[in-house]
Amino acid sequence: MRAGIEALRTADQAGDADAMGELLAPDVVCRSPFASTVRFEGRDEVVALHRDVFAILEDRDSGEPLVNESTGSFNFSGRVRGTPVDGMILATFDERGQISELKIFIRPLLALSAMFRALPPRVSRRRGGPVKARLTAMGGWLFALIARPIEKLAPFLIPHSGALPNRDES
Repeated sequence: MRAGIEALRTADQAGDADAMGELLAPDVVCRSPFASTVRFEGRDEVVALHRDVFAILEDRDSGEPLVNESTGSFNFSGRVRGTPVDGMILATFDERGQISELKIFIRPLLALSAMFRALPPRVSRRRGGPVKARLTAMGGWLFALIARPIEKLAPFLIPHSGALPNRDES
């Protein structure tokens, strides 16, 4: 598994969707970071998705992979439309050593919002045409409208060390 996750990390770092495709099982499933109901099935669809991802994610960098018996993961960072993105890819390998499932996690909320504004319209255009792409872009705009104030208010709503003084200390 170590060689597989290293190869995935190398392909991701290089933005090489075709190299990534060589690692995927024919029936691979990739789960969206945006909605649990959205999945990409099959090697061709997952490769096409990663072409879209690589087109919007700039300044990619990744960390050392973690591996156990049938799964591997690595963290990555980059920028989407100037917004810093941190993420993780979790890959499950089948008995042939091919990737059977990919899960992608994105943080913080503004990064997820930037990804949502940039990626789903591209995917919707490819899968459903320009009308669906415009509707998806409007959804991304609404998500961004909500995400920005939530991100700014979070330190006040969810105190953490250094954010607000502890009320018990007064």
